[in-house]
Amino acid sequence: MSARRGTGLDRTVLTVLGLVLLVAGGLALAAGAGWTSGARVGSVGLDPSTVDVSGAVTATGRSWWAGACAVAAVGLVVLGVLWLLRHLPPGGLPDQALPGSRTGERLRVDPGAVARGAEDRLEADPRVRGARLAVRRERAGLVLAGEVKVDARVDLPEVAALVDRVLREAAGVLGSPLAGRVRLRVGRRRARGPVA
Repeated sequence: MSARRGTGLDRTVLTVLGLVLLVAGGLALAAGAGWTSGARVGSVGLDPSTVDVSGAVTATGRSWWAGACAVAAVGLVVLGVLWLLRHLPPGGLPDQALPGSRTGERLRVDPGAVARGAEDRLEADPRVRGARLAVRRERAGLVLAGEVKVDARVDLPEVAALVDRVLREAAGVLGSPLAGRVRLRVGRRRARGPVA
């Protein structure tokens, strides 16, 4: 999943969850304050004196309740930590100055965006299943490093030539020499028909 789709999905899920929690909190506040006396939502009465919570009270008194709450809490903590780690700012290179830009109006390019563009360019080719690339600074200079997954039936020299072309394009965008360390990972062939 690309970063843009992931961010869009996060925003959509969090917006819907936030709206649901706001409505539930508003209803709880209104019921607690007694503002819902006689009010109904569909077949559910919202009068605090008629709402039956005995099932919830019985469930919280059971021996398994504390364990279930602990498991849910640990699950939510793990989910929250994973979400936070996914949304940490990338620790990659700072924006690179483009050569030839004026001193007062320096144009800059994000190496991470160049790597994502190279991934998109490679993934547009039907021979490529997926690509994970990043621009890194090493002793020799900037390096486009990562992995490209290809199907087992492709001609590897052709894919290697495609990777070289994309590397030259990325170097042209960055405006500086860019070395490449891209590993081609060949996927397994899918079996055709039943295996005897």
